[in-house]
Amino acid sequence: MYHTYEQLKTVAIKAGIPDSRMHIAIWAQLNGYVKVRKQINNIRQTYYFKPYETIEEK
Repeated sequence: MYHTYEQLKTVAIKAGIPDSRMHIAIWAQLNGYVKVRKQINNIRQTYYFKPYETIEEK
């Protein structure tokens, strides 16, 4: 399942991470999220996903 940056930001802030793009990106990387850039209709967006989600995390 893909998450946008805004969705990931709300999860990170609830986990106690400061509201900074750098802090959230580092937190995402340490928690197993992979950053993917997709272009749809000439609009490039960044998505994050976990390649190996466990049942407990869903």
